[in-house]
Formats: sequence, structure tokens, C-alpha cells
Amino acid sequence: MISDNLKVSIITVSYNSADTIEQTIQSVLNQTYKNIEYIIIDGQSTDGTVNVVRKYERFIDCFVSESDNGIYDAMNKGITHATGDIIGILNSDDWYEEEAVAMVVRCFRDRDAELVYGKKWVVNKNGKRKCHNKQPLEHIWHTPVVPHSTVFVKREIYIKYGVFDTKYKIAADYELILRFYAEGVKFEYIDEMISNFRSSGISSVNCIQSADEAKKVALSYIDKCPDKEFALNQIERNCGMAKLRFAMERKPNSVCDFLKKIFPNIEEGIVIFGTGIWGERLYGAMSVGNIFVRMFVDNNSSKWNTELNGVMIQGLEKLRDYKGYVIVAVKNCALEICEQLAELRNNEMKWITLDEIQEHITI
Repeated sequence: MISDNLKVSIITVSYNSADTIEQTIQSVLNQTYKNIEYIIIDGQSTDGTVNVVRKYERFIDCFVSESDNGIYDAMNKGITHATGDIIGILNSDDWYEEEAVAMVVRCFRDRDAELVYGKKWVVNKNGKRKCHNKQPLEHIWHTPVVPHSTVFVKREIYIKYGVFDTKYKIAADYELILRFYAEGVKFEYIDEMISNFRSSGISSVNCIQSADEAKKVALSYIDKCPDKEFALNQIERNCGMAKLRFAMERKPNSVCDFLKKIFPNIEEGIVIFGTGIWGERLYGAMSVGNIFVRMFVDNNSSKWNTELNGVMIQGLEKLRDYKGYVIVAVKNCALEICEQLAELRNNEMKWITLDEIQEHITI
């Protein structure tokens, strides 16, 4: 146990969140760390959200329900009400792990941190959870790598460097974190689950808008990046991958038609290399286009001989004598995987990467 002399302010912003906010509230109230100031900023909900909050009003230090100018304006209101040493922000459809705040406070104390973040579960509409994999912090110059639902910041950092820039409607959290990083704020990572992020399942609708806004954010700090040329290439790539994601989820036949043009008889079957989110997106697109997925391949041996969407997952060696087509459905390690495929010296196997596909997709 750690002493609770550090006060932690947790801010939840909500709007018409009656179906989810109770789980959010309970996750804060059930924290093992007890010196918590809980603030809820509601955007004048009309669906019963306020009634849910009222059930817990005696445990909530500040509750405001009034119109606002969007989610980041509401977060800024919460920050102005916060009096804690440390501030965390938890949206009304997300929830914390029970030990989250205790682990965060310990990190602030032991490592003299100014911003602490960790891992999160991504939860789909069926309740299935996937771990959001950690990415190198230096990628922050071109990619939002810090999951905002896990972030806790010293209040003095907000005072010194400012709050959310509300001119951004989707990527203001990325801008804020990148701003802190560019200013030299001390980031510390906890290799523990902090939060659960509920995926709405409709984010592909605005993924292109989100990528465009993230691009504007990244370019606004590009002159501070130590590897500017690499970052610029990655910024453009991220926009291309957003376009591909939109195509896979909203216009899957555009992806399938392209593959059918370059790979004869592809309808007879393919192999998807990668079982992460891109592998699943690709599988969904192939299902629409009636392209049979023979198997998944993954370098993670713990997944071998298990199934994803009813399709067996195997290791690289299964491709040594494979005759057919492989789609490398990963974003960050495609080059290394292509090198592995080449080392098999299998002339009967052809492959393509997501980057190569997105270059030919129009939406």
C-alpha cells in the first residue's frame, strides 16, 4: 500500500451517456487509492445521464450539467475545477482498472514523473477485449501513440503549458500530449493495464477526418522533431492508411477488386499474415468480396493452433511449401515480415503489403 497524501482529480465528461456512465463512475469509486476528487462535466444530456449521476452525487465532488462547445471544451471546464496534484480524464464510456490510480500515483512518486500513461484494453460492442500495444514514444512526432484514457498529468503542467486547444474537434488530445512532449515534459510509462476503452464500432466513419486533423497537429510541431524527414514520410503514410481503413470497412469491394486484378484466381484463397486489428479488418473485407481466407499466420507462437473468426492461426513455417498469395496485414513491421517471407525461398508464393494496396485504392 502507498500513502494517499497526493490528491488525484479525475474528470469525466459526458453527453447522453446513460447506458455507459454508471460503469465509468463505479470504476472511479472502486479505486483502491482513495484520495480522489471526482468531477463530472455533462453537456446538458437529455437521455437520463443526469439521473444516473444523481444516484452517486454524494460521492462526486463537482457535477456540472450545462451546454458546452464540444468534448474538449468540457474537459477544459473540468480542469478549471480540479484541485488535485494530479489530473486524469476518463470519458463516460470508458472505465479504469481497480488498481489504476494507485499504480499511477506510485509512478509519479517513485520516478518523479510529470505525465504518466500505461496500457489499455480496447473493448468492442460484444465485450471482447484486445490489448492496445505499446508503441515507441518517439513515434509521437507522427502518430498518436499515447492512449489518452490512460494519461495522468500533474496539474502544474496544465498551468504551465495550457489545456486542450478547442480548434481541434477530434485530435485535441493528441495536440495536447505532443505539445507537452515537445516542451520536454517528463513522460513515464507503466507496463500495466490502466483503462478500458469502449470502441463504438463507427470510428471508421470519421477516420479520414481524424487522420487529417492529426496530420495538422503533427506538422505544427514538425520543426521540433529530431528526425524531420522520417516523420514527414510517416505523417503522409498515416493518411494513406486511414484511407485504406475506410475502404476496408466502408467500400471493401474496392480492395477486393484491386487484389483480383493483380492476383489471378485469388478467389480460391489467400493467407493473411497478421492477427491484429488490420488482419481482422482485412478478413472482413475479404468476406464481403468472397475471397476465401485459408489461414492466418502470426509470429506470436502463443497464437498458433488457435482460431480467429473460425480460421486457424499458424506459424511462418506453414508457408514454406505454400502455393498462393499472402497479404501482410500489419502496419509497423511489414518490411521485417517481407524479409522473413523472402528467406523461405518459396517461388510459388506471392505477397503484398498494406502500403502497396493503399497506393492503388481510391475513395
